[in-house]
Amino acid sequence: MIKPIEKNERLQAEIDRQGLKQNWIAERTGIDTATFSKILNGIQNATQGQAQDIASILGVYTNDIF
Repeated sequence: MIKPIEKNERLQAEIDRQGLKQNWIAERTGIDTATFSKILNGIQNATQGQAQDIASILGVYTNDIF
């Protein structure tokens, strides 16, 4: 059985694909680096505003990464 891709895995895959650093994205979005790390690790859900800000920085649709 194929394991479904978790939303945090889609986000991490897009960050990796673009060769970006977590700290850079956190700074540009105004999200605390610890909070951004929790979002990436699936510990905390991003708010709708955070998700939109992250998607905007990455140049993708929110649904593509969350």
